[in-house]
Amino acid sequence: MRGDHITIQDFEIDRGGDDARIIHVTGDNCTIDNCEIHNGGRWCIVVHGASNALVRNCRIHNIKRAGGLDAAGVQVYGTLTGTTVSGCEMYDITGDCVLVDDTSGN
Repeated sequence: MRGDHITIQDFEIDRGGDDARIIHVTGDNCTIDNCEIHNGGRWCIVVHGASNALVRNCRIHNIKRAGGLDAAGVQVYGTLTGTTVSGCEMYDITGDCVLVDDTSGN
C-alpha cells in the first residue's frame, strides 16, 4: 500500500507459507479492516514509516518463519505517528503478535 488513504476490508489472504511480507503499508492514513490473513512465513502486516495506519478487527494466524525464526503478526517500524492496532485476534505466530520499533529517537 504505497498510496495514501487506501482501505483493504473484508478480505481473506492466504499467503501459502511464502517467506515474505503479506501487506506492506508505506502510505499515510491507510486501513486494514476485518480481514483474515494467514499462512505467511515472515511478517504478516508491515507498517513502515506511515502515519495514521489502522489495523482493526483482523484475524491473523499461522505466521511461521522457516527454521523457527522470529516472525510477527503486525510489525510497525520507522518514525511512527498515530498507528493503531485494535480488536485483532492473533495466534499461531512464531514470534511477536505486534512488534514495534520506533526509530525516531523519541
